[in-house]
Amino acid sequence: MKPDKNKDGVFSNVKPQRIPRFWYPVIFSVIIAWLAFLFFR
Repeated sequence: MKPDKNKDGVFSNVKPQRIPRFWYPVIFSVIIAWLAFLFFR
C-alpha cells in the first residue's frame, strides 16, 4: 500500500473535474436500494 500506487491507478486516470449532478441521485438510489435489499431480504 504505497502512496505511489495511486499515480498509475484508476483514480488518477479517471478523475473528473466536476461530477455531473445527475450522478448524485443515481448513486444515492443505488445505495439505498442495496441497503434495502440487505435489510429486507
